[in-house]
Amino acid sequence: MAKLAACLPLGLLLAILLPCCQFMISQIPDHAVIISQTQKLDTELLEFIDKASGIDQFKKAYNDKKDDIIFDETDGAQMVQDLAQKLGELLSKKIAALNESVTTAEMIAADYKWNTALTVKIGGIYLIN
Repeated sequence: MAKLAACLPLGLLLAILLPCCQFMISQIPDHAVIISQTQKLDTELLEFIDKASGIDQFKKAYNDKKDDIIFDETDGAQMVQDLAQKLGELLSKKIAALNESVTTAEMIAADYKWNTALTVKIGGIYLIN
């Protein structure tokens, strides 16, 4: 379009583009139509999401069974203590394994003979060749 615009005189270009722009402007719906269509789209989307998610079935199942549901009292402090104990046991095993890995790595590193042919020193930093 830019090449075409450079070739055509301004008057001819306006004569071509003006009817197109007027047609596009005349096709813009008024504010009330836009609001109406937006509300319709909103309602249709909510209905679709409700059907697709099955939320109505969940609500019905809950309402049908809510009298049969019994909630037991729980001791929150005891639950936290149990969880803390289990996490403590798990983490202590992880810490022991990590300490063993560090000890093994340190023993291997202590016995390692550095091969200078494999590295290059640039500015005080050793790089693998």
